[in-house]
Amino acid sequence: MRAAEPREACRPLGRGLEPVVGSDLTVNGRSYRRSGRNPSAAIGLRLWRCWRPAGAPMACSNANQCRDTDGTPFLRTPPGLLLDRIMRISLIGTYHAERGTVTASALLAILERIQPQVVFAEIPRTNIGAWRDGSHGTIESIAVARYSDTHSIDIVAVDSPKPEDSFFQGWEEVSRAIELTSAEFRRLMDLNTDRMSRGGFAYLNSDDCVQAWADIYREELETIEFIGSSRLRDIYTQVRDLNERRELEMLGNIRAYCASTAQTCGAFLVGAAHRKSLIERLRAVSEAAIPHIEWDVGGAGSG
Repeated sequence: MRAAEPREACRPLGRGLEPVVGSDLTVNGRSYRRSGRNPSAAIGLRLWRCWRPAGAPMACSNANQCRDTDGTPFLRTPPGLLLDRIMRISLIGTYHAERGTVTASALLAILERIQPQVVFAEIPRTNIGAWRDGSHGTIESIAVARYSDTHSIDIVAVDSPKPEDSFFQGWEEVSRAIELTSAEFRRLMDLNTDRMSRGGFAYLNSDDCVQAWADIYREELETIEFIGSSRLRDIYTQVRDLNERRELEMLGNIRAYCASTAQTCGAFLVGAAHRKSLIERLRAVSEAAIPHIEWDVGGAGSG
């Protein structure tokens, strides 16, 4: 996943930075030099470090800036970050209820093969208790609860807070209208469900499943346009926008966790309908971004 050189800030700039000459940092073969610190660090505060490309001129003109001469923030690393550590995370597409060969036992078998030290859950923080003990009822929570019986793991909730009930009521109205109107939508959904039931996690983490959801989303949008209701169109747009924000927040929360942990192996369990968008977002991230995360987007042995 190639992207621009890693000069952009990965967090908002900290306060109290001043230019200093310090230790070198190498990221993907490119040398960086620490270019700022807060004098208060001497009394034990955990503060952000600022790094500039080797040879770049200093431009820390005041206490709130540490930037290149073109105004671009330098590479930033959070306090306590282990710069030489790589976190490997398996992106595993799931379905939240048992369906044919998609079972909690099958997911548990995948976790046993991966041996994650941390599991990232597609739930808001308020649901973490029920998810930990399996009472949440999804196959993910049941599988992880069984896995944690014999393994010491972190379970991290990374999703946004649950929307208001009115949001789900609106989405149910839109879904009902699409299903009643489009025979093609019904065919695509039935086909996807049948393939999932027979193919299990291997299908959920396949290119065929990615294409199936792309076809479903296309038919949803075309059906909404055919119906011609501005109200349904607005609700549908709100749902898609919310899912985009959720995905960004989930990835951001994963990166925040990885920035301050010594763990090196994780699994992100997320509904298979999100895989295509998440993979596209991951491909847009610089290889040199800190913290260093290597993503396995193939389902990690789900076949």
